[in-house]
Amino acid sequence: MSKPKATLSVTIMSHPDRRDAARALSRALGDVPVLVDQEKRGPLHNAVRAWRSADPSATHHLVLQDDIRPVPGLIEEFERAAGRHPGTVLAGYANWNAENGAAVRLGAVSGASWVEPVHDFYFPMLATAIPVAHLDDYAAYASRYIGMMRHDDFPLARFIREREIPALISAPSLVEHGDDHSVAGNTYYIPLRSACFLDGDTTPALDHDAVVRDFALCPFTGEGHTDFLARVSVGGRDRWIRSHWTDHAERLGLDADEVRARFGKALRSSSVFTTLCEDTHEEFLYNVWLTSFLLGRVVRANGGTGAPDLSPVALAALRTVAIGSLRNVFVPVGVVQDHVDPLHALAIDGHTEGLR
Repeated sequence: MSKPKATLSVTIMSHPDRRDAARALSRALGDVPVLVDQEKRGPLHNAVRAWRSADPSATHHLVLQDDIRPVPGLIEEFERAAGRHPGTVLAGYANWNAENGAAVRLGAVSGASWVEPVHDFYFPMLATAIPVAHLDDYAAYASRYIGMMRHDDFPLARFIREREIPALISAPSLVEHGDDHSVAGNTYYIPLRSACFLDGDTTPALDHDAVVRDFALCPFTGEGHTDFLARVSVGGRDRWIRSHWTDHAERLGLDADEVRARFGKALRSSSVFTTLCEDTHEEFLYNVWLTSFLLGRVVRANGGTGAPDLSPVALAALRTVAIGSLRNVFVPVGVVQDHVDPLHALAIDGHTEGLR
């Protein structure tokens, strides 16, 4: 018996300064309704309005922000995913420097098309669909924070966790963040982009509908060192903590000194990598290599061999490891952007080593 077909209603939430961009996006997606925050009361207030605008006859409501670049067939991809995963909150994007971006990379190198989020951090909101059955409850829940909180991503993360609603994030992303300038008053040290984005048609990458969930460890780099996001149980519920990677080395059959020596061998193996060390910082490069290495080792520990022949999705995920690790790290973003290809090669080397 086939699953019932999912139906979506869609709203674009917009800031007055990006009204033209929102209208262009609306036309590109088939004249999707746009809700403009005319009074500039902030993203959370406008998001609640957008969620309340859902068609009650739809199964899911998709809210899009106005500064996105969608893949071809964006709405159809969300409809297909909603049909395969009814009752699930679906996100089509995660930032490359975020904890959920790390989860997306793990899904991508594991050969998955959707991955379970790390719920103890904010939930990505650039392109998110919520089952209509939960919207009255969520709108009331989120409204409590209007005037106290500006953004909509933390309330949804808490709502999903407290209500124990399943959620998934796509790998690759279904939208790319398209604007470096934040009209919401946010300032960032690096541009915000997807942890894993393919230019062009994503349909082949999402056709197989493989899901990564229930993973115990997810590599994550920031503040100049590499950790694991580790799943723990608190009060009978899954929670996530950030713990240095060596805390979990034994369960993965790793020795920290041996891993560092393998990195040193990789660094000496190529004049390109040696030049990288001169232009950036050895510890920064070690974190890029190590994060990628641990992604491979977690895939291996989970019984996988990784995405076949490093698929385009896996390669796209590894390409963002370096810039995604610039979280409170004093390596200029321009230097990293100028060395994208050799940093990508370093990440691929680390990941390949981790799979062995």
